[in-house]
Amino acid sequence: MKRLTTLIVLLLILVSVISSCNDDLPDVAKLPDEEVIKLVSGGISDYVITRGDTAEQNEIDAAILLRNAINDLTGSDIVLATDWVKRGNEASIPTKEILVGVTTREESIAAEAELGEQGYIIRAVGEKIVILGDSALGTYRAVEYFINTHINTYKGEVGDMRIIRALDQSSTYDLVIPHTIINVPSELIGRAGGTEQDAIRLFTCLQGLFNRNFPVTDILFHQTIDANDTFWLNYMMEDGNYFSSYEVLNIDNTDVLWDLFLPYIRQYGMVAWDPAVPSTANVAATICGVDGYLPVKYDTSPNSLYSTLISLGVEEKMSLVGKFTGSGTIPDTNIPSSGSTKCDAYLWALELYMDKCSNEILGYILDGAGTVPGTTTYEGAEATNAFYNQIYNFDYFVMNRVFCFDLTSNAKEAPFDDPTQPVGTDYQTLCTILQTAYDRNPDNFTQVVGFPPWWMKYTEHLGRGNIGAVALEWQFAQLATTYNCAMEADCAHPCCMTNASLYCYYPLEDSYENNYPSEMPTYEKKTRYFTVYIGDYDASAWLKSVVPSFWKDPAHGTYAMGWGFNPNLSNRIPMVFDYVYKNKADLDYFIAGDSGAGYVNPSALIQKKGVRELPTATQTWINYNKPYLERFNMDVTGFILNGALPFNTDVYDLYSKMTPAGNFSNNGTRMVVYNGTVISGMDGDGSSPESAYRSMQSHISFTAFRIVRNSPTQMSEFIKAVEEYANAQNDGYTYKYVGPYEYFDLVLQSGEGRIINE
Repeated sequence: MKRLTTLIVLLLILVSVISSCNDDLPDVAKLPDEEVIKLVSGGISDYVITRGDTAEQNEIDAAILLRNAINDLTGSDIVLATDWVKRGNEASIPTKEILVGVTTREESIAAEAELGEQGYIIRAVGEKIVILGDSALGTYRAVEYFINTHINTYKGEVGDMRIIRALDQSSTYDLVIPHTIINVPSELIGRAGGTEQDAIRLFTCLQGLFNRNFPVTDILFHQTIDANDTFWLNYMMEDGNYFSSYEVLNIDNTDVLWDLFLPYIRQYGMVAWDPAVPSTANVAATICGVDGYLPVKYDTSPNSLYSTLISLGVEEKMSLVGKFTGSGTIPDTNIPSSGSTKCDAYLWALELYMDKCSNEILGYILDGAGTVPGTTTYEGAEATNAFYNQIYNFDYFVMNRVFCFDLTSNAKEAPFDDPTQPVGTDYQTLCTILQTAYDRNPDNFTQVVGFPPWWMKYTEHLGRGNIGAVALEWQFAQLATTYNCAMEADCAHPCCMTNASLYCYYPLEDSYENNYPSEMPTYEKKTRYFTVYIGDYDASAWLKSVVPSFWKDPAHGTYAMGWGFNPNLSNRIPMVFDYVYKNKADLDYFIAGDSGAGYVNPSALIQKKGVRELPTATQTWINYNKPYLERFNMDVTGFILNGALPFNTDVYDLYSKMTPAGNFSNNGTRMVVYNGTVISGMDGDGSSPESAYRSMQSHISFTAFRIVRNSPTQMSEFIKAVEEYANAQNDGYTYKYVGPYEYFDLVLQSGEGRIINE
């Protein structure tokens, strides 16, 4: 990993006016006249904002930004001009100017000569104010800081505005130069203030806002939680890859962390969420994505993060504390209360914020209950850290303005975290959210990033419900599918991942070359064939975590492997797909994972009473899959996961069109050949060679096993052990492992299975 040789502190640190993150700026409104510059008085400004006549676009934008900020706050009409002066009219140059960027004024020229590289200057010279960066972007950032520090913080009389004249005493700002990735250990962030969960939530949401601005700043914020983060950052920075020319700035202490980011935190302010109503943590994250206010748990104890931020001058711009009572009318709306404070918070956010949120992504993510001591979710949990609470996913959600929720799809009991709500309230609220998402995007699929949080809530696990984890999963998958939602199933464990707001900028090729067997074996009647679907990679968190070790495994490439990678994961982890395709072995075959591009129950795509009331969406599903399958050259679905719903010819027809080379399913041991496309059930027991052998003792010559998250070494050992054990039984058959494409071709050669031609 590249490193900067010297610590370059972010453009927001003033060397002596702000000597540390704990120093407060003086109350400018109370300073004597000789210590201030009067920018505006009585709604009138004698100042002119002057930029270069041939200024670059960032300098032009910066000047406009400054003018609008001053005018909006004071009601004045400060003039914006250029430095052009007709020869002989030098006397007409305004006495009072704010000089933005490179200009022909002597004050700007002197500052430019002094500035050098990697910095910017803000200074007062007589009645002139100079704002100049080492680049046009540096000037824009300097103006942003000037606004946030000296304009937005002014609390004097309406129509007046003063700033400190002491600008000229300490005027140089150090700058993190563009083309930089700021790398911070997550463990360091966890010690930044308050609890580990609260600090990670704050900085991860800030990361989403910060990285959203990457196209302008050319600077990114990266967290390192483990060796996988280091692996992927290194890969993206390899010669020839997208970030190869970037530098890395490593932050190694909390003082620098605060110096670096406190000005941004002050700029954004915070929304206080209510620990008595933990669903407001997710509502606050939704607000953060839309309005930019950073979510902070309301806690006035001396060492809390909330108290720390207040002491550092961070404004509480919105409070959700005490807002939801579970009775009467939901505040700011005409909606009757659901009877649940938990659900009222989501219904409020749905009414006020959903139209401003992404219509392509929903965030199914744990609320704040697991971070609030005393709640039933927190007490007795296996772990309550930021990771188990999925907090690292928030950077991607905030960046993309995602609506966040945490509700159970089980309508038959009150949820563990809200036991007094009317039974079914969570379910009804969830349906309202999904229906609203459908109404906003009826001709496409919405990607639900997340999974029923069985490890913390709602299920028999830890005694927190009367439904099993798999049953709840299937229940939610069916419900989501009926509203045209495809799951990206971040599930324990890992149930979340860092840095998606950075990864998503990594560009993919327009198309990738997949492998295909050069020749097919000939079917032999006295041979029993088996193959393995390698899953379940319908979660970015899982795929990101396993690929580095799996692709370095010495057994990688030994056998033909059908890697079931859901291609819609490429939205969050494009670099993983780029890596596996560019480093594939000859026997690596990439196939779609659970149900195709994303996880749905396909029978729930089809209008049927009691299953789906909305119009059939099979063609919509094909349209959603097509660009993903074409880009990654996939023509096999590795696991048609239909939950508890029955298969029928509509499902067979759908997949014969979408992935015609062949498909595996959870349809028991049934083998169907529909219009020439094999759809093989996958119900073999691969827990041991003995059980695998028993699974192959059926009337058909083909068995498909589903094995979850095993390494190439584990897969190789399994295949060898099954072949050796089964062939040692001397039952008159030869047992042979084959890859997925060979498997489908052999089925067609054999003529076995239920053949349907329509």
